[in-house]
Amino acid sequence: LLTIVLVARCCDLLSGSPGTGTLAALLLGFCPTWLMHSRMVFPECTAGFATALISLLLILLSRNPDAPHERARPFLLGLLFFFPAMYVRYIPLTVPLYLMIPFSPVLRRMRWLYAGFASGALLLLAALIRFPGPGSIGATNFAATGFNLAGAFDRLWLSWFDRNFGLAVYTPWVVLVFWAVVYYLPRLRPIRVGYTESAALAVLGYCLMFGPWVQHPGDSVPGRYLCSAVPLMAILVALWCRQGGSLLNPRTALAAALLCISAAFVAISIRVPIQPYRLFRGYTGIFQAYWGLHW
Repeated sequence: LLTIVLVARCCDLLSGSPGTGTLAALLLGFCPTWLMHSRMVFPECTAGFATALISLLLILLSRNPDAPHERARPFLLGLLFFFPAMYVRYIPLTVPLYLMIPFSPVLRRMRWLYAGFASGALLLLAALIRFPGPGSIGATNFAATGFNLAGAFDRLWLSWFDRNFGLAVYTPWVVLVFWAVVYYLPRLRPIRVGYTESAALAVLGYCLMFGPWVQHPGDSVPGRYLCSAVPLMAILVALWCRQGGSLLNPRTALAAALLCISAAFVAISIRVPIQPYRLFRGYTGIFQAYWGLHW
């Protein structure tokens, strides 16, 4: 719930419109994958919360001329840079958000930001000394041997569109992030990296990683790995819908229509609390089934 509030606030600040923040809150709040993970011990929602908090700190501090004189918020922002060290799968999702710092004169002058970086590095070193065993930092199966280009497209496709475990089956509005990411990617001339560009790089890098990575989410909750990026997806899609200064356009109508499918899964599951792939079989049947339910 707190992540939903943070996402809405980010959109409010970036667009100057509370309607955009409300749209982002609805996209995330009625995301079946996000709601399922919120009551489990997987790290996905924790990672999503961390990215939303980093996003809000970056936006607030970059717009405040007095930010170089602050202490708490820059220090926390620097400390969160080392969050993915505890689960290295989130490096492509979290680290690109910090790319906007060299391009912001305000952020570059924050001394307490660098104090946070240093403190995070010390905490990481202390963890390595205290827990020297294999896998003490990051996931044990996230290594060079875990990547293979053979079959990468199939793995990427199925993580989105597998009937039982794909993210887009139950949260179809996420497919709009493909257009939003392309819209917000940094342009080379002149090169500029603000928050939206950083977020686009984070979502693109994190999602593409699940092509060459040979691990798969076919033994856990639908949309597990991609769930961590859903808060950033909600921000980018909501901002993309508002391009042109108004939400009254075909993009918003399309997002709202796709959101209705997610909302239907959420509403029905309140009365029938079972796995989403056992609901609306006529709808889910149009998607390919690769990972069987025996997983």
